[in-house]
Amino acid sequence: MLISLIIILATILGLFRDFTKAICNHTDPPLRTMMGLISRARNLRLALRTWYSSHIGIDASPILAAGLGNKYCRLLPVFYLNTIYSNRLNTCIHWTGTETLDTEEMEKETQRFAKTIVTLCEGEAYSTVKSGLISAQKLPIAEATIETSEEWKQQWRCTRQGQLFKMPEQTFKHWCNLFGRKTS
Repeated sequence: MLISLIIILATILGLFRDFTKAICNHTDPPLRTMMGLISRARNLRLALRTWYSSHIGIDASPILAAGLGNKYCRLLPVFYLNTIYSNRLNTCIHWTGTETLDTEEMEKETQRFAKTIVTLCEGEAYSTVKSGLISAQKLPIAEATIETSEEWKQQWRCTRQGQLFKMPEQTFKHWCNLFGRKTS
């Protein structure tokens, strides 16, 4: 189970690099490049949903899965982190219009998972050295995601329907900088 999540995380890192190039290094990337990024981000989201259904279950709430046992409680924060990345990538380049509701729902889920990570990290940070290290990696991303929620939503809410939306470089960089990721 953990290995499949690590494989998904490795996919995220490559996709994140490509999204960063499209947003920060190219003022107007080709439509074909943008469509490829959208497709890869959707496939990533589908892979996470499939992982969750296969290993946790369709009916289990991702937030209230503590009754599933200790191994799941250790895996869920990694799932949450992967989902945060996936959702943010899916919402920073997308077609506007019919997907607006999905975009809103993805951001709500992103915020829920980020807040859950913050809560888990507060209780777990000092229990062991290993837990503290894991918390140190997840917490900045979760906190940056919470802090940029309104800024993020405001950008895609102001876009006309039926357009290809690309998150403004400044907003994307702000989110990345808050958790210590370089964009140039």
